[in-house]
Amino acid sequence: MISSFLAVYLNFVGTSYVLYRSYYKWKSSRRITLPMTLRVPMYIAMTDSFVMISHLINISRMAATQKPWEGSTCNIIGGLTFFFQCMNIFLVGGVAITTFLRVKSRSFSLGKYDYKLFLGMLILSLISTIALNKDFGQNMYWCAGKFDDKNLSIFSLCIIIIVMTVSLFCYISIIYEMRSIKIEEGFGSEEISNQRKEKNKRIYSKISSYILIFIIQYVPVTIYNISHIRHIDHYWIYVVCDIGINFGGIGNFVQYTI
Repeated sequence: MISSFLAVYLNFVGTSYVLYRSYYKWKSSRRITLPMTLRVPMYIAMTDSFVMISHLINISRMAATQKPWEGSTCNIIGGLTFFFQCMNIFLVGGVAITTFLRVKSRSFSLGKYDYKLFLGMLILSLISTIALNKDFGQNMYWCAGKFDDKNLSIFSLCIIIIVMTVSLFCYISIIYEMRSIKIEEGFGSEEISNQRKEKNKRIYSKISSYILIFIIQYVPVTIYNISHIRHIDHYWIYVVCDIGINFGGIGNFVQYTI
């Protein structure tokens, strides 16, 4: 519980800072929307905050009574926790794919206020949660997948591996593309062309770094799911999962600050 609350606290500090700075920059710039390099960490911070709040509620009863939530309350909390984690996973996967498509096709658009990204994220998360609604229940320290039920862990493992593989492919492709960016002729002097080239590289480099943070974040969660499938319930597995779940907010904060 000490490690859980410490991880949640660090996550809270990181997400709060990113959200505050994003709002401050949006108000200062007086634009309708922020550039993509600032919207991506803001979106990730939003989903990380939902994950953090649901996880805090999830572990609060365990901290107070040494027992996780019970009955329908446990099912609801477990479902909400899973739903917000899916939002986080599908968001980063969507960012990776859309960034890759933008690198390949400059005309690609997410629509007004990036509604296509949010719509896809919410639909996939909702379908996943509803499909597994009978698998939520008590675990050792919190409400998630029932300890004797493997369905949720197998499904979580599959979507994490799929999104992680797609994100990694997009990440490598973006890095490769950054090294061979060509600026169209006719922009003026060679100096202006070089400036545009460097600006594009910085943009794609920043967005790629957030994809990499996601990959690092969900490796511990993958370990937890594999352990759950094999019915291994050592406390260190839960500690590792706690750190992984909350690392998104911490890593996002570090990268945003850099």
